[in-house]
Amino acid sequence: MLAAGDVSLDLLLTDQTMPELSGVDLAHAARSLRPNLPVLLYSGHADLIDVEALQEAGIRRVLRKPLEPGGTARRD
Repeated sequence: MLAAGDVSLDLLLTDQTMPELSGVDLAHAARSLRPNLPVLLYSGHADLIDVEALQEAGIRRVLRKPLEPGGTARRD
């Protein structure tokens, strides 16, 4: 859908563990098509993901499972 260019996205929120590819791999693919697309990764095992891999994929923030109520509130 991103490759076709007919989808308007403001943000990509992806889980790390998926059947076909990882969230880091999806972030790489999405940002190769849309370099300015913000990507957030959601994972229950974020501590197992290499920080360098996150940076290379352009992932802006990792959200850790489980989310607590108010856990995604903006911090200034």
